[in-house]
Amino acid sequence: LRLSPRPIYKLAPNTVGSAIHIALQEYFTHHNLEQAVQTGIQALAYDYPPLTQNIAKEITFIIQRLTEIFAEGKFNLQTEVEKDVTRPLQHGLTLIGRVDRIDIADLGDNQHAYLVLNYKTGNVGDSVAKSIYLGKKLQLPVYASALKKLGKIAGAGYLPLSKGYADDEKSFQLKGFVNTDLKDLFPPSLISPGGKYYLSTATIDNLCRHANRLVDEAVERIIAGDVKPLAVDEQVCT
Repeated sequence: LRLSPRPIYKLAPNTVGSAIHIALQEYFTHHNLEQAVQTGIQALAYDYPPLTQNIAKEITFIIQRLTEIFAEGKFNLQTEVEKDVTRPLQHGLTLIGRVDRIDIADLGDNQHAYLVLNYKTGNVGDSVAKSIYLGKKLQLPVYASALKKLGKIAGAGYLPLSKGYADDEKSFQLKGFVNTDLKDLFPPSLISPGGKYYLSTATIDNLCRHANRLVDEAVERIIAGDVKPLAVDEQVCT
């Protein structure tokens, strides 16, 4: 009969991730939890209560937990969400990115420190430092480079939000790099004392230069036609 298993009705991870991103953007802009949850659910463009209720609980848990975490740290000067970052490239091109979240700390004497965060509802994967060296995951150092002219870089990282409200022991720990000189600014539960991501200011500067060099090399190769066309599927970012 060529029967196949009956599919389980569920949402794709990127659909749930988009709803969570939109809810976080709404909350950390206007600080209204109920409105943020509703905005996230509306982004799903459908209403199937067994799923939407669970997603609403997940969004609520994430917002409440992140609010508690950042209340413990010293990044309390300002939080900017969905911040556009641009970088001029060769050949009249401009690299345009959007940072999910930038937290700013006041260091006194009109000096500021910046923490760059990108939310991740999927798997972050291998080591961020290793990925940057291999020419992958260049978002963080490129964004950090754009902010360096404004002040000091306290750190940059992905913030995994994958498990949600169902796990009461869920921790949100940064996956990226932290400036050793500015680690006291961080909420204790955001970073691990024994983490392997503590870098000096000089090393962070080198990391940013390396990433930017890779970006420039990529532009030259693209202009020269050294590209491989790939079909867009579920494994490729559209």
